[in-house]
Amino acid sequence: MSPDSPSHRAEDAPPRESAATSSLGAVLAIAALVFVPVTAIEAGPDRFTLVMQWGFLHLVTPFADASTHAYPLWTFFAEQPRSFGSLPKSIQAWPLALGLHAVALASALLGATVGREDRRVTGGVLVLAGIATFWVTLGVAHRFGVGLDAGLFSVLPIGAAGTWAVVGVMYRADVRAIFTPGER
Repeated sequence: MSPDSPSHRAEDAPPRESAATSSLGAVLAIAALVFVPVTAIEAGPDRFTLVMQWGFLHLVTPFADASTHAYPLWTFFAEQPRSFGSLPKSIQAWPLALGLHAVALASALLGATVGREDRRVTGGVLVLAGIATFWVTLGVAHRFGVGLDAGLFSVLPIGAAGTWAVVGVMYRADVRAIFTPGER
């Protein structure tokens, strides 16, 4: 069967080889994840809080007094009266998620600029970053009573979905190669 024949199916094709190192587009996609909210919370009429990788961003919509206020993650932990170990596990996962995103960005950046990268590591770290980000979202959802006091879709895993989308588009073959020895 020739590749040009109409009966040629995609699953018959050999697995797509990924690039040796990350592209500039992959680096920019990973860097853009810092601007994707982990989740968004309605904090009142015309008021929203975006839980970001780097902290909180409080927004007041234009219908009220249009304003924003940023509260960085390091300030949150510095002003926290409780010890880090006594905080909920989802809050403890927050800096881990940020750190894993930073490691993935550094790995991709090294690949794009110096040519030294194992894309399986970059993709795998992004998968772990997505899991940590999802854990933060679950903690926020629990604290806001999702399914009980709040609607089921009032806290959505925007950041985890964005991270996994980058993995799916940029690193799918590399992550698959982690679990299928000899494919890379």
